[in-house]
Amino acid sequence: GDATEVSYPYVSGNGNAPACSSGHTMADIKVTGYYSVNQIDITSIVTGGTLTDLISQQGTTDIYKLYNSVFGGYYWESPSMTQKLMAASGIYHIQNATAPILMLHGVDDPRMPLSQAYQMHMALKSMGVTSKFIVFPGSGHIPGNPNQKLVIWNQTLDWFRQHN
Repeated sequence: GDATEVSYPYVSGNGNAPACSSGHTMADIKVTGYYSVNQIDITSIVTGGTLTDLISQQGTTDIYKLYNSVFGGYYWESPSMTQKLMAASGIYHIQNATAPILMLHGVDDPRMPLSQAYQMHMALKSMGVTSKFIVFPGSGHIPGNPNQKLVIWNQTLDWFRQHN
């Protein structure tokens, strides 16, 4: 199939500007909901390749060595680096989440662990935050299938129309 919506057996629980982001931006904004950036309130979020834990990305993806070259080491070698990575990782701030989030993820993404998107979706749903999670079979970091691209486009537009 082209896409599969992921759901869980429990029920999930308006503004000026939506945010469409890469997974790393998801970690940066810490899913805080109404987060003000340059006088713009982010009231809904769409992510592709949802990255929510910069710590667990190390050693579980194909770009873990990037951290060594950028930071000069790994989190397990530096308590201060561990703190910085946790501060920039959305999953450690999930209790602040309020904005509706649509997560789009390739099943075979080598950079952003699919398990992080599942974890974020489950946490948001358990807190009653509106969340939708769609996976794309056979896709890596960026879906190449034209049908999947159309699903992404339509789902994103529908999400922003519905939540803004």
